[in-house]
Amino acid sequence: MNKYFPLHARWRLIFFITATLICLNAIILINVQTAIRNFREKEIEKDMTRMANSIHYFCNTAHNWLSRTGTEGDKIQVRLKQTEALEMIEDFVRNSDFSILVYDRSVDQVSPILSSRHGAKDHIILAQLPPGRIDLLQIGDIQYSLQATSFDSWNWTIVLLKASTAYDTLFSRLNTSYLFIGLLICQLAIGSFIHFHYQRKSKKALSESRADLRATLDSLTEGVIVVDRKGHITRMNISAYMLTGWDCDQDLTGKHVWEVLELYTPYDKTRLDRDVYTNLGKAPLTGADPKEFLLVARDGTTKLVEIRTDHSTTYAHLNHRNALVLSITDITRQKTTEKRLQQAQKMEAIGLMAGGVAHDLNNILSSIINYPELILFDLPKDSEFYPFIVAIQESGIRAAAIVADLLTVARGAASTREPVQINHLIKSYIRSPEFLQLKNKFPDISFPLDLDDALPMISCSEIHVRKCLMNLLINSAEAISGKGCCGISTRLETITRDSDVGSQINPGPYVRITIWDDGPGIKKEDMGHIFEPFYTKKKMGASGTGLGLTIVWNTMEDHGGIVNLTSSSEGSQFDLYFPAHHAVSDSMEVIADWTIKDIMGNGETILIVDDEPRQRDIAAKFLERLNYQSVVAASGEDAVAYLQTHQVDLVLLDMIMEPGMNGYETFKAIKKIHPKQKALVVSGYSESRDVKNTLALGCSGFLKKPYLRDEFGKAVHTALNSDDSGVI
Repeated sequence: MNKYFPLHARWRLIFFITATLICLNAIILINVQTAIRNFREKEIEKDMTRMANSIHYFCNTAHNWLSRTGTEGDKIQVRLKQTEALEMIEDFVRNSDFSILVYDRSVDQVSPILSSRHGAKDHIILAQLPPGRIDLLQIGDIQYSLQATSFDSWNWTIVLLKASTAYDTLFSRLNTSYLFIGLLICQLAIGSFIHFHYQRKSKKALSESRADLRATLDSLTEGVIVVDRKGHITRMNISAYMLTGWDCDQDLTGKHVWEVLELYTPYDKTRLDRDVYTNLGKAPLTGADPKEFLLVARDGTTKLVEIRTDHSTTYAHLNHRNALVLSITDITRQKTTEKRLQQAQKMEAIGLMAGGVAHDLNNILSSIINYPELILFDLPKDSEFYPFIVAIQESGIRAAAIVADLLTVARGAASTREPVQINHLIKSYIRSPEFLQLKNKFPDISFPLDLDDALPMISCSEIHVRKCLMNLLINSAEAISGKGCCGISTRLETITRDSDVGSQINPGPYVRITIWDDGPGIKKEDMGHIFEPFYTKKKMGASGTGLGLTIVWNTMEDHGGIVNLTSSSEGSQFDLYFPAHHAVSDSMEVIADWTIKDIMGNGETILIVDDEPRQRDIAAKFLERLNYQSVVAASGEDAVAYLQTHQVDLVLLDMIMEPGMNGYETFKAIKKIHPKQKALVVSGYSESRDVKNTLALGCSGFLKKPYLRDEFGKAVHTALNSDDSGVI
């Protein structure tokens, strides 16, 4: 039910109540008049009966005296007593408002022997005498109440008359029309009271309704501006103040919306004309479908907003004007998220393709890299074929590096993650040959460091983070012409929902790595494409592969972080956000400098499970040279069947084996036979879910194909020295 009555409803209510009360009072008036008449008649009867009894008393007293003295038969004495009785009656009624007629029926002609103020002819009264009851008699303009009683002892008829108006009360003397007018006045007074009562309640309800409306509008996250047809503001909520940058304490009512809402078209960046705001019934603001604009706040910040318009009959009623409601939604974060989602979907599609290609290429490159390595072990360095074999191997290694980049592009590429102190990783890279080569190539560029010493660790793939640093520094150095600066800084930053990147990652503590330069910056038309594979302004092949920034983007996605780019004519800045990791690494002590003696075995038996014959052959030859015993299985089913009757010290397990059981399924079946079996995943590419599930079952680690002998030996040695649960 509405909190207040509309005007027409109030008047209908007043009319209904007034008509009802008039009818009720008319009924009451009739009943009152009837009651008064009945009361009057009863009073007349009572008074006349009392008066008649008194007269009979006088007459009886006189008659009884005659009876006691024995002179009742003496006519003279009777006449005297009758005369005495009449005088007593006359004296009794003289001070009353009765008129009395006494008729003597003993003579031939009935004639009055006593009358008092009757004012009418006796024969008229006598002719209208009722037969022994009280009745009404009209004498002139006066109506009388009439009662006749008999005194048979003397043949008298005694008649009592009294004017009826003597019994009228105040109500009976009132004119009926005056009473009705009085009732109408009462009803009008009651109606006015009801009207003003509901008017007061309506004003209070309207005030509460306006307060509720204000509270509701202020609770909306959307900005709401209500304007009239000429574009003047009539209402504005807090969100609209915040979006436009105006102080909430300022009353903008009556101000033209063009002065408050600074809108630009998102494509050509031209501001909407004032005429558009003044004639809001015209395009481009009106319509049910939302429209996108650039909103420039008072502090100069730019937001992408979505505006809906609606002709509101509610606001028009409240404000007594034809109102238009502008609903403004900040969609800046939404659009950023949509772009990131589109980028992620694009990268995922490219990654799936790259991952499939990388898996096949790694199996091919293993032969190109590992067979020359086996030849070089036995070939004298002074052989004329030695440099050619080295060139073949180096070409294979460079090709493997490109494939590694493709694997990084492929979301979900297998990689081990460990708690890493990022400052140590950066300092390690600064001392690396790759960085020294970069400094020598750009001698006029300085590389300052600004590292926060109080940083938590991050859980990451060290090789991928190192590659991100290398790619970003190379890009920054190549963007500078002549002298310049490329810096690295680290900070601990707590991200909230209100942070600049709060809509892109979960809130919490993050370690931020910033790589910046003072070059010319990145063009705006390139900003949306620089993370795409093979999108480069460099000469393809002369400097990089076109995958450098794509690797950065995918690495950050894989680590649950983001890369945020800002650029201007004064330089560019890449911020890498890694989730902080407070756990301590449980890895065994790392051997700093491995030697061939460190990776040699003691005759342990190792089962090689791979569907590629050349991969089995390469692994077997490496194990033989490292003093291990090898057994091969061409499928997961063969490996499970072999282990039903045999035991081995370690299983080298390929992840993708078609057709048949994959690596995860094979290891799961092996664990049922030998619950403490140690294993090492060896694969050129794998879905991250399979790798994670296999490692969760107790697998000791992961080795990526193609590999060199020393890498292979280190991984095998580490896996054999892990505990039974697979922890190194």
